[in-house]
Amino acid sequence: MNSYATGGVNGGAGDGDFVGGLVGAVSDGNDIANSYATGGVNGGAGANDNVGGLVGLNIDLNITIMRSYRTDLAPVGEVPNTSGIERTTVQLQSENYDGWSTNDWDFGTASQYPALRSYKDDDSIQGDLLCGQEEPRAQCVLNE
Repeated sequence: MNSYATGGVNGGAGDGDFVGGLVGAVSDGNDIANSYATGGVNGGAGANDNVGGLVGLNIDLNITIMRSYRTDLAPVGEVPNTSGIERTTVQLQSENYDGWSTNDWDFGTASQYPALRSYKDDDSIQGDLLCGQEEPRAQCVLNE
């Protein structure tokens, strides 16, 4: 819940890779909500790769993917119902994002993608958060 990925993803050389813009594979009990992926996704050299703009493979086919989006850079031939709602870059930057909390997300301007708010003062996080300087849209990485 509440996640995003902005980089491109390329599959490996093996057969049967799971390649997704946000996650490669998801199984029972791991629903996805309020998430997006913006990078292009390319399957590997394998003939049986599972490729999706948001999720490469929904293992149990009963996972709920709700209020989640992917760019129109998604690959041709992706698995239906595993990839979120397709949007252009402009749409993702100006989307209404109904059901997404402003407590968790900074929606920025009409030319920015949403960003998760900084939790650098949250005592429940184990490890150090390394955050950028562009407040209030600081990008943080957990350094465990």
